[in-house]
Amino acid sequence: MKRNNEIYFENRKHGKKEVKSSSQLERLENTTEFLEILEAMKAIFVDTMRDMHQISDSSMEHAELNE
Repeated sequence: MKRNNEIYFENRKHGKKEVKSSSQLERLENTTEFLEILEAMKAIFVDTMRDMHQISDSSMEHAELNE
């Protein structure tokens, strides 16, 4: 979630929630921590897309049952 130039994410590797400003991320660029942040954000994106796909699938099944 992005709020006022901040990026919120859950770092699953370390099991904590974090908030980073864009300037903090710029300073971290190409470091191990930056790559960990990208991995955490990628996991959130993948989970969200999977959830959206499941919702879409269940909506289609429901629509087919009502026909």
